[in-house]
Amino acid sequence: MIFEITHLKWALDKFLGIFGIYRSRPRLKVEYKTHGGDSGVGSTDDKLRIRWRYKVVITNITKEDALELAVLHANLPELASLGIPHIKALDIVTLEKELVRELDRATVVAAQHRFHEALQPNELRDLALALEYKNGLGITFYTDYRRARGADSNQWPLRKPVRPPNIG
Repeated sequence: MIFEITHLKWALDKFLGIFGIYRSRPRLKVEYKTHGGDSGVGSTDDKLRIRWRYKVVITNITKEDALELAVLHANLPELASLGIPHIKALDIVTLEKELVRELDRATVVAAQHRFHEALQPNELRDLALALEYKNGLGITFYTDYRRARGADSNQWPLRKPVRPPNIG
């Protein structure tokens, strides 16, 4: 009888310990915002340099700091290294980036300068970003952000996210 009570108390302590660790988990939310496209400098007679400006906003939506922030994978090389060591509790970090492509002048004219709709690169249309970070106890957590066909999805898996096949 005493053994059963001791065993039950041990199991309850383990459960509450694990529950406490995961209660103190930080969660990072990723958002993507675009500023559309415009023609850039350095165009030639038959080519135009088009620039798409965009923002990636990372918000810590908890009261726990996200430490040792690292990018697991991103489909844009500009996002492979964020340069942010950590994000404090309830803090917002905005990364302003741009993507430049050289397109045929005829393609741009045919699109009637609807850069965002007709000429937007697939990397911006279907964005993927996976982050890895730790809480104050050193336990690793993840955020898996996907943007496909205009719909955003933030997930917080317990395991390391799998790299999508379209990311090199």
